[in-house]
Amino acid sequence: MSDGNAKNIDPAELLRHLADVAIRLKVRDDRGKNDTVIRAEMLIRRIFGQDSQYLDRLSAIRFYGYGDIGPTWESAKAELASILHTAAEELDLFGVLANTPVSQKMPTSRKVFVVHGHEDGLKETIAAC
Repeated sequence: MSDGNAKNIDPAELLRHLADVAIRLKVRDDRGKNDTVIRAEMLIRRIFGQDSQYLDRLSAIRFYGYGDIGPTWESAKAELASILHTAAEELDLFGVLANTPVSQKMPTSRKVFVVHGHEDGLKETIAAC
């Protein structure tokens, strides 16, 4: 991916790929887990912004607990994959505008739409659009 075409990579596909990597993590593979979580945090931060709910959910995942580690590990990697798949689906549905300021999302125009009439409620509703 370092061939200079990084800007042509679909962010949703990156998230899905990382979800697949998470699902394949072996129990106690701390290096793989750490790499996957760090990449997930980086992608989510760059795509959705620092205040993303996905970052909060990622930080709540616990791979280790008390007792038998297997079920905790499996549950944690399933949660990680779920977060990544949900983020990818959000991108598919709504695009990469999550952390773009509103002024950049809205096209600027000098056109004016004048609302007039006698029904004030209706005028306010239409004016709000």
